[in-house]
Amino acid sequence: MKRILMGLACVLLLLFSCSGDSVEKKIICGADRTEEYIDQLEGKRVGIIANHTSMIASVHLVDSLLARGIDIEKIFSPEHGFRGRADAGAHIADGIDKATGIRVVSLYGNNRKPLPEQFEDLDILLFDIQDVGARFYTYISTLEYVMETAAEVGLPLIVLDRPNPINILEAWKQLICGNPTYRIASLS
Repeated sequence: MKRILMGLACVLLLLFSCSGDSVEKKIICGADRTEEYIDQLEGKRVGIIANHTSMIASVHLVDSLLARGIDIEKIFSPEHGFRGRADAGAHIADGIDKATGIRVVSLYGNNRKPLPEQFEDLDILLFDIQDVGARFYTYISTLEYVMETAAEVGLPLIVLDRPNPINILEAWKQLICGNPTYRIASLS
């Protein structure tokens, strides 16, 4: 009986998964909802944790906020740097962003976790980095370290969330329906 129910469940999953009737939904990322968080940044010294994925349409988040008069004191950059030009694993030094003149503090150089003194001249933090959907990638650990230090010093942090780029349901649908481009390797 249990096998029959499991078989029936699998058949139903296949039928619903392989049907072409999917509803397209527009995802609106946190950064695109500027009106919902801009008032929390106005009149404050802002630290932004960002990289080349921190975009609002075709404009970088930093450029968008500067155009609205937000006082961005510092940019904290993860692996690959603020503009995304560094190689994987490369040591990244602190510096000044040439496009904006804002100080850039590397979180992939001398320290991965921000030091409390690096937050001293800030009133609020804003995090906007697109993760890659893989556990071994460093962007999620950057967020964890930023959260830890922000909590230690009592600094507010706004996380502008972006969806996981790996759509597991679509991958599962393709795997079940026989698309050979989606194959999951087992290391067990």
